[in-house]
Amino acid sequence: MVINMKNITSVILSIFLSASLLLAQDNNSTVDQLGDNNQASANQTGNNNEAIQYQGYQMLTSTESNAFITQVGSDNLAFQGQIGSSNSVTISQDGDQNTGIQGQLGNSNEAIINHFSNASNSVHLQAQIGDGNHADAQARADGNFGFQTQIGKDNDSRIHQANRSNIAITLQTGRENVAYSGQANLDEQYGLNVLTVNQHGNKNKSKIVQLGLGNYSDVNQHGNSNVVREDPTNAWSPGINQKGDLNIASVDQSGNGNYGMIHQTGDLNIGTISSTGMDHSGVIIQTGGMNDALITQSNN
Repeated sequence: MVINMKNITSVILSIFLSASLLLAQDNNSTVDQLGDNNQASANQTGNNNEAIQYQGYQMLTSTESNAFITQVGSDNLAFQGQIGSSNSVTISQDGDQNTGIQGQLGNSNEAIINHFSNASNSVHLQAQIGDGNHADAQARADGNFGFQTQIGKDNDSRIHQANRSNIAITLQTGRENVAYSGQANLDEQYGLNVLTVNQHGNKNKSKIVQLGLGNYSDVNQHGNSNVVREDPTNAWSPGINQKGDLNIASVDQSGNGNYGMIHQTGDLNIGTISSTGMDHSGVIIQTGGMNDALITQSNN
């Protein structure tokens, strides 16, 4: 299949715009397939749920792809659009007023959105362009927002969010990038976790776990030599920046010439940097009490 790259942006925007313009009255399911051997299913229990599934779009086809939607609750919106072959999308919604939107352009991609434990008012968007990409978003409670974009091949992005008002954004360009993110507020009434992962290059890895109030984490990695800091030109720019108590930050790098930095403000925080290879640099800055910091470097 030959795709004009100039049309990629307009196709994705058209798909998302179509989803945003549809309003549910009763439960409604729409399936539009262009191509061969595609499978689509939608199961709805409740009121005013909307399920839209497109496989193929205009002159671009979809073959041997799967689309699954399950909705239990009211006023949920699920939209899926796929172009290519052997793609799979799944949205499961358990609760009210949740939104899940997925768009895939390429081959052998997989996207999963799961709103469960009676989650409400959560929004997750996933867009993948390329081959062999995997995106997984899990939300256990109310008011979560997740956005995952992957452009390239064999990328893996996973977001797990619990409790209220979490925001997670993952942007990956290149091949074989991996980003795992988990957030949890210990007090549901206060705090806002914000996480951003942006990776360019090959075989970059980022793992972030946040527990507590007022957390902020930002990771950028560029090239084969992994770099974990916000501004690659500023050696003192924070790569993982957390404010609050009971925060956990972890950086795991493999290869040569890695740089990792963690900056934490608060009490009972834990920061770890582990690097395998040669020519590493690691910095952990902590302000507060009863904090733990560990940097491990080896030439294996």
